Amino acid sequence: MEKKTYLTRCDVGLGDGAFDSIAWAFDTHIKAEDTGEYNSAMLYGNEDAPDKIEFYREAVPRYDAVPAWVWYWPLED
Repeated sequence: MEKKTYLTRCDVGLGDGAFDSIAWAFDTHIKAEDTGEYNSAMLYGNEDAPDKIEFYREAVPRYDAVPAWVWYWPLED
């Protein structure tokens, strides 16, 4: 079974105070500015090299919610 990690704007227990793991994903993997439009995400696979990250505008998306945007780990040529 593939590992899934839920990302939010205010993760508690990941360090000293709240942690914005959505901003972390943009900085670490996407390498683009975080516009603040996504409020939750689901990371699939290893946190260091995820297969994909599904982003949602809702802070708590429904179980059957369709992601607003999906980022895939870039394939090397």
